[in-house]
Amino acid sequence: MKKNKQFLIFGIVAIIFAVSFVLINFVISDKIEIRENDLQKLNPESVGVSSSYPIGSFKISTTIINGSINSITKLDDSNSILVEINSINQGDLTIKIPKTMLKAINDDYSKFFFFVLSDDEETNYEQIDPETIKINFQNNTKKIEIIGASRLN
Repeated sequence: MKKNKQFLIFGIVAIIFAVSFVLINFVISDKIEIRENDLQKLNPESVGVSSSYPIGSFKISTTIINGSINSITKLDDSNSILVEINSINQGDLTIKIPKTMLKAINDDYSKFFFFVLSDDEETNYEQIDPETIKINFQNNTKKIEIIGASRLN
């Protein structure tokens, strides 16, 4: 009878252990799934990635939302900067360009503006300050060109 009690207790403990194991795995896997979904929502590309790029003696600062920057190149022949990107959705690029980099007429930018192309099509931008602009782009945009130009008054 003593052996039967021991087997019964062992069996009950084994069942409790098995049920606990299943419940713990269910709870943990449920939490892991939630965390993975949260991470997808908080993908750095959708939140915004800030970087700095040295180009010659200049430093260009950027923040991109819903995309990533492949490269930034200064095109001396057209007084412009070419930003090659991968866009995963509609997003925006905020870029700070030193005022002397694109050959501004005045140091205060009073006679200077940017002409912006997104995949070779003119696009609008918002000027945040004399050196910083914010450019909206569409899904699958590959390149943004920022051209420094004097105002025609």
